[in-house]
Amino acid sequence: MSRIALQALGAEKGKYLSHALDKVWLQNGIQGEGEVFNLEKRPNGRVALVCLGAEAGKYLSHAFDKLWLQNGILGEGEEWICHEKIHTDVAFECLGKESGKFLSHANDLICLQNGYQGEGELWQKEDQR
Repeated sequence: MSRIALQALGAEKGKYLSHALDKVWLQNGIQGEGEVFNLEKRPNGRVALVCLGAEAGKYLSHAFDKLWLQNGILGEGEEWICHEKIHTDVAFECLGKESGKFLSHANDLICLQNGYQGEGELWQKEDQR
């Protein structure tokens, strides 16, 4: 398991995926553990994003076609395919019923995007040892 932060690229560069305050949103910069996740390797090349700090034990979920924090892994809704793009740039694709959708920050909104459209679905993975 590695500790990472996910910085949005494109127009939202400088903002980070956050789970602080028990919600999923974009935070300006890294303010603390709320912007850090454990990247957990799962079977079949899948990954899960595990929260730290006050939200420890919760996972970034795309179940029910929304982004939220789930207690533990209940199924494919908490698993992702991490597509390595260039260097440390990655895109996260949903599994299960949301298959084909990607974790997006386009237009300064955290959402699930149909397909990979470009920088709005691209994140820079930063090591947080």
